[in-house]
Amino acid sequence: MLRKRWLFVNVWRNIADTPVESFPLAACDAQSTALDDLIVFEIRYADRTGENYFARYSQQQRWFYFP
Repeated sequence: MLRKRWLFVNVWRNIADTPVESFPLAACDAQSTALDDLIVFEIRYADRTGENYFARYSQQQRWFYFP
């Protein structure tokens, strides 16, 4: 697992009987995100170094919201 690149995706759904009215799920279309929008930071472990990203907002990005 450590020798390959991995992508972890969270799956979300409403578990209540009432509709979601605040804090909706938001997702950004990755194809609308430029590399300059991503801020890379390292996660250092005793035996390896990993990478993670923060995303910077851009008006070029396409966002989707649920509900």
